[in-house]
Amino acid sequence: MKKYVCSILTALLMLIAVFPCVFGVDSLDLSDSMHLTFELDQEDIKASYGASLTKISGGFGGSSGSLSITNGTDEKGGFFKNGLRLYSGREYLFSVNVKSEELLGNPRVTLFFHYEEENENGEITSSSGTGYQSVRLVNRENVGNGWVRYFNTYTVAETCTTGNGQAKIYSPDCSIDFRGGSANVSFLADDFIVEPVYPAEMVHENNLLLHESFDGTAVALKGMGAAMSLQEAGGMDDSGCISVVPSNGNGGVMLNSALSIIPGAVYKISWFAKASNESAVGKYLAGYFDFSGIKNEDGTTVFSANQNSSYVRNYSKLAMSDAHGTVTALTKDWQYYECIYKPNNWLYSVYSELPATFYTRIFDDLSGQGSGTDCSFLLDEIKIEKLDTPFNGNFSFPFETKGLWNGFQTGSNVSDTWLKGENTQVSAVTADNPYITVIQSANSSNENDLETRGIRQYISRTAGKNYILSFRARAQEAGHTLVPYIKTLNADGTEHSLQLTNADGSLPALSDTWQVFKLKFTESANIGSGMLGFSADSGANTSDFAFDIDDIILKPISPEFTEIPLTGSFEVGKTITAGVTTEGTNSKVRYKVMSSLDNVHFSCISQGLMTQNTISHTITTGNVGTYIRFEFAGIVDGSFAPKVVTESGYISGASLKFTSTSGDSFVQAEAALHQNQCVGKRIKLIAAAYGKDRELLNISEFCALYDTLTDGKLTVRVEKNTETVMVKAFLWIDETLEPIVHAKVLGGTENAVLPLKVYLIGDSICYDYGTEVTQRVGWGTKFDDSFVSGVTVDNCAVRGESSLTYLYAERNPADESATHRWWHPNKKWDEILTDSTPGDYCLISLGTNDKNYYTGGNFTIGCSKEQYRKNLERFINEGREAGLNILFVTPIPAIGVATTFNSISDYAGVMIEVANENNVTVLDLNKKMYDYCMEMGAETAFNTYYCYEMNDSIHINDEGAKLVNSFILEMLEASVSPLKQFINREEQK
Repeated sequence: MKKYVCSILTALLMLIAVFPCVFGVDSLDLSDSMHLTFELDQEDIKASYGASLTKISGGFGGSSGSLSITNGTDEKGGFFKNGLRLYSGREYLFSVNVKSEELLGNPRVTLFFHYEEENENGEITSSSGTGYQSVRLVNRENVGNGWVRYFNTYTVAETCTTGNGQAKIYSPDCSIDFRGGSANVSFLADDFIVEPVYPAEMVHENNLLLHESFDGTAVALKGMGAAMSLQEAGGMDDSGCISVVPSNGNGGVMLNSALSIIPGAVYKISWFAKASNESAVGKYLAGYFDFSGIKNEDGTTVFSANQNSSYVRNYSKLAMSDAHGTVTALTKDWQYYECIYKPNNWLYSVYSELPATFYTRIFDDLSGQGSGTDCSFLLDEIKIEKLDTPFNGNFSFPFETKGLWNGFQTGSNVSDTWLKGENTQVSAVTADNPYITVIQSANSSNENDLETRGIRQYISRTAGKNYILSFRARAQEAGHTLVPYIKTLNADGTEHSLQLTNADGSLPALSDTWQVFKLKFTESANIGSGMLGFSADSGANTSDFAFDIDDIILKPISPEFTEIPLTGSFEVGKTITAGVTTEGTNSKVRYKVMSSLDNVHFSCISQGLMTQNTISHTITTGNVGTYIRFEFAGIVDGSFAPKVVTESGYISGASLKFTSTSGDSFVQAEAALHQNQCVGKRIKLIAAAYGKDRELLNISEFCALYDTLTDGKLTVRVEKNTETVMVKAFLWIDETLEPIVHAKVLGGTENAVLPLKVYLIGDSICYDYGTEVTQRVGWGTKFDDSFVSGVTVDNCAVRGESSLTYLYAERNPADESATHRWWHPNKKWDEILTDSTPGDYCLISLGTNDKNYYTGGNFTIGCSKEQYRKNLERFINEGREAGLNILFVTPIPAIGVATTFNSISDYAGVMIEVANENNVTVLDLNKKMYDYCMEMGAETAFNTYYCYEMNDSIHINDEGAKLVNSFILEMLEASVSPLKQFINREEQK
């Protein structure tokens, strides 16, 4: 599957063009976004703290690649990347998908900023060194097939930590360092995301703090006096689950050592559980939040058993009840348990969030006493989720719904999540759309009384944010106002109160019919929790007064995009199109094409910045068996808008391709099959190897019932040797031998005959310099004697060429303003097509300048990977029409004295993908030479094979040209191309 990557959107901002009404305003910024997908793009990523990085095929959500990370003895191992911009005071989402044998211990992202320093003249300048901020990825979610998503949101501070304490950040430019948090482990990473928290996500997407479904991932849970084991079956719907056997006391299992809990927020903790022996029947399984790790500035613990200085107890014990609120003991059957939990319920918290550990304990009785020794039980589908603000704003639960804050049963440790004043009565009206009636008793003093007259709820809120409060209300008599208000705590401990009004400054006026009110306001700068309240006439009503209220929603203000509905067909070869518009005048929008195996958890396969209202995606065979959708997010008139997510569609069909490389001793064919008509039938995949006279040399087959295939995939390998010139792959219905797709052919389909010509298309790495320079040598100059008599080599490489310029750039040596920097009288592509004879060969090795000169702006020399793919496909299609046999040679790696990462491998990866999709022989020179140089040592390789005259880590000298030539011929010999029969083997001895 093709998966385009643009890891740093800074480089893509120049793609934005001005067009009517919507896009292209330079004053807006999306440079503080990053989505690394590790398929084709690894530029600027470097291993950190001794880790080893390798790009591999196969990723999350049906994508075709991921990054393999192997950590040594340093748990900080991971990868490092430059070029991001993160702004102080802005909230960001940090997220990464990881696949590993064990859960990572403490994954985190470290942000490095330059900070302000004062020079000798008293001027503020940028520091030479850097300070840091650290983001712990404390939340996690099992997202299927062994992958776990680690994530958190974080607001960038104005200062960073330095060797001398705290210092103010000089600019938003920063670098990021992803640290795995575990030593001596190997894991895969995919979809590493840093992006602003878009408004819709503040309310919904990031509410899931923890989700453990035990679907096959060997989760490393810490025991709390208990032994644990992962069960592959026996859970809900016979899925995986966790078995817990307490070894002493109240033994349980620790589920996450680093959660972030927000005071004032309401959480729902839920799981399924059952007793697995008789001793556990009738026991009570409880949850615990442990906040004891919070420290004062002097290092002492904030909380103690008898102290709640921040109004949250150090330990919160949670009674788990059934869906009807009844605390229920374990039985031998699976049962659902949940708890509505609030860290504090009637006082403010001075903390904006609290780091916490969550674990389970088992007790004899409802008092939370007794031992769980000799008990064993099973757990499945454990979730911790933050509920919307305010909790129960639509009153679908009773008004007096309890929120547990510390305790195991009813009593002083349980309180109403909605609170009412002592001079207030509340009654619920149960209907199709339930609501409540609030009755405020008469106030003889005729003075404002928000405390005892009205309803309120302590809520979570974010300081300095723009919010909208919406609700609907009515009263039996007109002439009264409803006063919504927000209270927060000042630094000196006093309350700050803000009345919320209409846009004209008036208070909401009640009438005898339902009205919807929407009030916009900016939250105070105070940190910590807040209180949302409603009181008619500010509690100064002189007679009893009643009002009805419902559908209370508090959320950040967000501009919106209008979706352009998705059109097209989810079929291979067809194109789907979608987009967005907005009433705003200044907008920038980023699109993503997303892929999923389960239609729930998606991975990015293509992304970029919108230059028009719509974007299209052509469905390829690589998309077969996945769900595809679009996502749009960005800025409207200076504010972030909620994401727009289109409907998804399932791609059915069948694909057949070759997935091995020329260096392998075999040819591997892979089929992906997702067709309902194949259900219940046996499927056969065959690979057959042929010699130059089309004689059968080897054959292999794989046959299986369609219903038993994993993800609908089949693979088969056939051995090849020096006489193999062609391989065919067939996909049939076994019983009838009916072809499911057309056979695929790799290599020549006819005997090659002499004389023939071999054209070389390349850049300065292949170019024949003649007497122009003394140090640089192109590998194409060594190719003349590589073949037997009757084969002519025509080196058509040009200095500074890319796939784009070779196909499109005009040649005008007199025009110094031309986009092409050099001009030489070598043949252009259209000249080669005219000059060649059917049966000739063309080796294409372009890509270095496609990448190095791509700035994200108007195309000059370089181009995006998407355009690069199209250019390669054009070479194939037009070459085959002219009778040319096309071979690809991936561009050589950049090797410098200190270079240890293959920065050109992303474009090499595109070339390999295009070759495999189109059955073109590809010689992976990039990997061959990179592995060779790394084994030798980067510095030694550079000094031996690269041109010190240029000192650019990419041009080669005479020895380098000889090495490249030998590698190409070696890989050609191992390929199935008929051209190999004409290699001058005597010359190579």
